[in-house]
Amino acid sequence: MKDLRRTDIEGIERHWHNYKLLVWFLRLKGKYVFFKRMIFTNKNVMPYDLFKKMNHTNENSIIINYKDTSSVIDKKWGSIFTYVPFSFRWRYSGVDVMYMDCLSKEWVNFLREHNYDKQKEI
Repeated sequence: MKDLRRTDIEGIERHWHNYKLLVWFLRLKGKYVFFKRMIFTNKNVMPYDLFKKMNHTNENSIIINYKDTSSVIDKKWGSIFTYVPFSFRWRYSGVDVMYMDCLSKEWVNFLREHNYDKQKEI
């Protein structure tokens, strides 16, 4: 059995925190159902599948939208809308490119404002 270190547990907690933030963000925008279908349902992906994919993806292979953090997990979550293996091919799904660019920036700001480390301090 794998030895669970504190960083492993914190990583799982951070992933769950960011997933909940994503759901909250999308609900606030009125886009939860659409993106749930595009990111999870259509690809038959569960949140844990996404967490594993993020953990196995090299940070250097994605465009980092959330640069002002030391957390690799947060950097990867900041790229949820722009890195195809984490998300979906929105450029070919009829979604407006300018809208997605704005949504991505708003998501990074939301993630930054409500990040895991700030919530631990409360």
